Amino acid sequence: MEDRKAFLEIFNDIWSLMEVSGYGSLDDGKWGKFLEYGENLMKKYREYSAGQEELFRDIYMAVQKFYERKNDEK
Repeated sequence: MEDRKAFLEIFNDIWSLMEVSGYGSLDDGKWGKFLEYGENLMKKYREYSAGQEELFRDIYMAVQKFYERKNDEK
C-alpha cells in the first residue's frame, strides 16, 4: 500500500477505534473490546509492511496511554 494512503488509513482506523470506545474512562469490558479491536488493526497493518505496523503500534500505544490516564482520573 502506498505510504500516503497507509498513513491516512491508520489515522482513520485510530479515529474509528476511539469513536467506538468513546473518549472517557473505560470499564473492564470496554477496555477488553478496545484491546481486541486494536490488536486486529495491528494485524491488518502487519500484513502491509513492518513500517506501517510500527507506525500503527506507536499511535495505538499513545491512545492506550490516553485511556489509562482517563481511567486513573476516576
